[in-house]
Amino acid sequence: MGDFLRCECPHCGQPVEYPPTGAGQSVPCPGCQRSLVLTTTPQPTPETGRFDLACQEFAGDPEFVKHPPTRDQIGRAWAWANFKNSHPATAPTHAELVDALKKLYPEFKKRPAER
Repeated sequence: MGDFLRCECPHCGQPVEYPPTGAGQSVPCPGCQRSLVLTTTPQPTPETGRFDLACQEFAGDPEFVKHPPTRDQIGRAWAWANFKNSHPATAPTHAELVDALKKLYPEFKKRPAER
């Protein structure tokens, strides 16, 4: 088994082992049966896609134009909002992220004109 490569299904996280000759092939996941490409490069997951969208929302939010949060700050707010959320399997809303940022970082507690 030492000659096998490993990847994870981007849909369900199922670990998949395959021979090097399979790299680049599209196969059904043994766990969820959805299509995945055999690669050792990390694949984007639905969670990272939602996180990227959340970051883009802050870029377009007028309240944060002059002082946008960093990806790290949004990531911490995301973790805080998920911790507080009664349904942590769902992505936090923009409003939940704004509330979390204001709780975690004093500079976001001020109104936009005061920053």
